[in-house]
Amino acid sequence: MTGHNGADLAFKSGSIIVKQTGHAQLVITLPDGTKETFYITLPDLKIQGLIYLTPYVELDRTTYIISSTGYLSTIEYAGRGWLSGQKNSFTATLSKGKEPLYKVSGQWTGESTYTSLLNSSQKDIPFWNTKNNDPTHVIVAPVEKQGPWESRRIWKNVAESIEKNDVEIAGRYKSAIEIGQRKMREEEQKVGETWKQRFFTWVENDETASGLRAELTALTGNGVDGNVGSWIFTPDEEDLKALQSGALFEGEYH
Repeated sequence: MTGHNGADLAFKSGSIIVKQTGHAQLVITLPDGTKETFYITLPDLKIQGLIYLTPYVELDRTTYIISSTGYLSTIEYAGRGWLSGQKNSFTATLSKGKEPLYKVSGQWTGESTYTSLLNSSQKDIPFWNTKNNDPTHVIVAPVEKQGPWESRRIWKNVAESIEKNDVEIAGRYKSAIEIGQRKMREEEQKVGETWKQRFFTWVENDETASGLRAELTALTGNGVDGNVGSWIFTPDEEDLKALQSGALFEGEYH
């Protein structure tokens, strides 16, 4: 999976609305060796509970997942309103082109059910229950074994200061990181160098993503015309060997 996103913030009715920009792409290899690509738009976020000083984040509005095989999932998110509703609610429709096939609804942090739109006997069938499916946690190497540019190592002092509720010290460590990066950029400009990403290359026109977004626009009327830019995973030969062997994630490989 690759992707990128940014955020635009706005205040509305006592909440903070975060409109995410960008997209994600998931590529899987099927049993017959062919590849299937999913183009995924990003949902908005709504930060609620500010008035009561108990903020929490909910997914909001609509997001889409369209496949190179022609399937389209339309997911509408909703949260707890002033008078009614449940947190983290959603309703999703799976279609083949413009033909609806299934409808799924419930809470993505709780239980959900699905109904076949082609077979009336298949209604409200259990789809997902978070109580029966423990989340998969990210496993990383200990900080002391991580490379010098890995996030948890870079932000170690900031994170520990926040856990100790020492905002002043956390701010100093954060400023030190930012100042260091600015100095690196200044040095690069002096010698005429451009900082190069290690694993990713920006492509102004990702033909696969552009084609899928055009299909999405044609099916839903929601989308933007034009080319889609993407970050493409492009490891060099050394990193590719380390990735394939698993050494890249063992903490000893730098």
